[in-house]
Amino acid sequence: MTRASRTDERAEAEPPDLPGFRTWRGVYLFVFGWFVLVVVLLTVFTATFS
Repeated sequence: MTRASRTDERAEAEPPDLPGFRTWRGVYLFVFGWFVLVVVLLTVFTATFS
């Protein structure tokens, strides 16, 4: 028996069913970017309004 290589496994992975995203990596980067933005804004607002 032979095992499938990792590139074959990636090719068989389902793409996300989200408009504007072709890969899951793009979805993860988008969510992480929003998280970083929210943390930065919370820090700025805390310093500004306290």
